[in-house]
Amino acid sequence: MTKIDTVLSGGYAPASEPGLTEPQAGLSRARDAAPMMTIWAECTVSAAHRFAQYEMHGHTYFIRVSVREGQDGFLNAESFRDELMRIRAGVDHRCLNDVLETPTMEELARWFAREVGKEGFDVTEVQVIRPEGLGCRLTLAG
Repeated sequence: MTKIDTVLSGGYAPASEPGLTEPQAGLSRARDAAPMMTIWAECTVSAAHRFAQYEMHGHTYFIRVSVREGQDGFLNAESFRDELMRIRAGVDHRCLNDVLETPTMEELARWFAREVGKEGFDVTEVQVIRPEGLGCRLTLAG
């Protein structure tokens, strides 16, 4: 059994139990907090952009969007993925300068967070990854 399985199954004693070490006390507090499940979906975006110092050029971006499960503890992953694929059409095979004020991967992450959020999903994280070993991660407080 892993530590997380033990925490979720309640295998640790209460923090007030005598002889409990500090790491065990922390895990006990974690057990008392409601666990958060996230679902993620990915898509690929191919888009061009230009900056004053660079001519028009393009990139392929791998986008991963994570969302919190619904109030009822359920989120249909396939429906979420289908919605993400619909949203990506707003930037796929486009010039990002026509969509974003600043056509960077950081702004692309913010754009995905906003657009997915508009559809009623509780976005927790967006990752934008370029195959040449670059990327960014937008983590939203929740």
